[in-house]
Amino acid sequence: MIYGISSAALLLLLFAVAVYRRRGKKRTVRGNVTSMEEHRKRKRAAAEAPETKQRAAKCSYCRKTVKRLTFYADENGSVIGVCPSCKGRALDRDLMPL
Repeated sequence: MIYGISSAALLLLLFAVAVYRRRGKKRTVRGNVTSMEEHRKRKRAAAEAPETKQRAAKCSYCRKTVKRLTFYADENGSVIGVCPSCKGRALDRDLMPL
């Protein structure tokens, strides 16, 4: 008898929690409709954003972080980024500039 009452109370509690959770969720189903106002806001924010800084990259030879690299294709067709100080090494290997 006690097991029956406790299991019924447990089921009632679980049902109440499920109903409470379901009621609390916002209904944000939009389907395929996009708000043009949100699109305009995003486009305006992107236009007003400051220019992103050029990302520094590492030289393939000396691994120094340099803002400007010159890219070459090696014998295997792989791309190599070379800093100005290592440019002579790339020219000695007769690499093709990209």
